[in-house]
Amino acid sequence: MTCAWIDDDERGQCGKREYKTSKYCFEHKAKAHKIWVDRNKEQAEERQKQRDKFAAIQKEAIEAGMEAGKNCIPEPMIVFDNITGEMGKVDSGGKGMAWIVHRNGRDKFSYWGRKYGNWKKHHYGGIQYWCFEFKQSLEKKQAFCRAFAKVLNNNGINAMAQSRED
Repeated sequence: MTCAWIDDDERGQCGKREYKTSKYCFEHKAKAHKIWVDRNKEQAEERQKQRDKFAAIQKEAIEAGMEAGKNCIPEPMIVFDNITGEMGKVDSGGKGMAWIVHRNGRDKFSYWGRKYGNWKKHHYGGIQYWCFEFKQSLEKKQAFCRAFAKVLNNNGINAMAQSRED
């Protein structure tokens, strides 16, 4: 077999025999390897830029969520004890859970989120990020998740906040 190197100048193949198991001759094998290494470096740099971008977006989203959660004033929950007949007030409001869902589980953000961003698989497809802040205050968690999802949506990542009451 002949060398697979195609010269841009000559518009043809090299014509020399392949070197061992390579598809290039001895002369062009080193050139092809250098081109391959350089291309891999460029791709690695692009992937790192993408990871840094996603990390910055998530950091911004967490900061916005924390700010929204801290500024949220939940409506106090009134509780009644059937045994003693006493009424009480819980200032943190109702209790529950909230999370953010990104439905597209096959895009670059999803791969990054599962590997680096502490996102988990969502049972209906895609990925989810759980809010573990603010103890059990549902309204504060909802505020966190809405602000988090808004930042993601503003950056072109389709996300929505979901919650449920306990």
